[in-house]
Amino acid sequence: MSAESNAPDRDRRRADLVAHLERHAGDAVRVLDPSGPGAAPELLVAGPAGSDHVTVVTCGAPGGTELAITLPAGWPGLDPLDHDRLADEAHGWPLRVLVALARLAGERGVRMVPGRTVPLSGPEGLAPGVRFAGALLVAPVEPQPVGDAQILSVVPLLPEELAFAGEVPVGPGSLTQRLAPLGPVVDVRRAPVVAGAPGYAAYVLLASLPADLGEVVRHATPNWAADLSARGALEAVFEDVNPVRLALDRPLPAAVVTRDVEPTSLSPAARAAAEQHRAVVTVLPETAGDHTLRLLSWVQLLCEREDALAVWLPHHGRVLTREEFTAAQSDEVLLQASVHPRQAPDGAPAVVTRGLAARGGREVWFSGDGLDHRALAKRLTTVLAHVEDADEIPRAGTRAKYGFTRYELADGIDPGTGDPVLVMAEAARPPREGLLRRRRRGD
Repeated sequence: MSAESNAPDRDRRRADLVAHLERHAGDAVRVLDPSGPGAAPELLVAGPAGSDHVTVVTCGAPGGTELAITLPAGWPGLDPLDHDRLADEAHGWPLRVLVALARLAGERGVRMVPGRTVPLSGPEGLAPGVRFAGALLVAPVEPQPVGDAQILSVVPLLPEELAFAGEVPVGPGSLTQRLAPLGPVVDVRRAPVVAGAPGYAAYVLLASLPADLGEVVRHATPNWAADLSARGALEAVFEDVNPVRLALDRPLPAAVVTRDVEPTSLSPAARAAAEQHRAVVTVLPETAGDHTLRLLSWVQLLCEREDALAVWLPHHGRVLTREEFTAAQSDEVLLQASVHPRQAPDGAPAVVTRGLAARGGREVWFSGDGLDHRALAKRLTTVLAHVEDADEIPRAGTRAKYGFTRYELADGIDPGTGDPVLVMAEAARPPREGLLRRRRRGD
């Protein structure tokens, strides 16, 4: 199709975007000279006088999704507009990022969707003195334009954040949560936001490759599914008291899924699922706090699909077939953590949890009483069940009974890894009340 035949569509798209920017980003929208650094696609610049930011948006990006980046007011070359200054790498890199992303969509068919991360440079950064090495696409806060134009915000990523986003089980969703409090305006001097342990997440492995997220959840929420399918959404947040983010993606390498799984817990059927699955649905909490119950409820709903093969719980160190996951919810305290066998320094059997650290607590170590692994796991699971009934994460000082024995959790060290843990041991028995009275009388 010729450029002339595309002109009316391009003009209509520009009119929609200009009207949108004038309403939400500033009353002065400027079009960068096509012969300048934003040659393809066209770039629109908006920023109201006295505002703390200036916004640059693509116009005519392939795939129908425009991209926007928000920069501080007074950005050299943009506020005020000066093409000579934009030719300097130190000032023009945000424009080059927008153009590079648009070209990825046009030349390589990369879908521009919320949550996608894209590497854009090596360790040296995007420009001298600029450490950003990639970008994250997020849905903007303001409404979308009228017409067929849709806009995604581009958030520049530091090398640590780019690596963080690529490491399962973290995923871009967790990174999006950490970046949200910073706001949309780019700060080239900001520190990385990836300090601390990654948040809790679960992954459902599917035997088929659904067209969109709506197809995935149609059996559970038909109305929401219809909206998702109409938009072709691959990622969305189910709004609730404890909102949950769901994302549909391509299969993961089996080596990634099984690399940190406890060998004793991986069945042949679960290993086969890791090798043969064709799609993955990521489930993670959208807000801070311990929302494990809601998250695992969604996992259970997804396991009702006929093509659900297995559930990967990386923080638990487990891959479970659909049947194993359902059984584990009944037989174990899967909501809290999974319990795995270990060996104490003296050779005695021991067990330790996996899953509590991702929920903001510490893992629990238990050994002794002359018990084998099975008996130790049963006692630890029962104690965790008592804590779970109280809707709490185990803490130092937590007490719970197993039969006539009362156990207490205390600060300690995992002898195998050296990591801080909670050690479960039999609590000291308080003196009998009658014996105390006799002692007080001097008997």
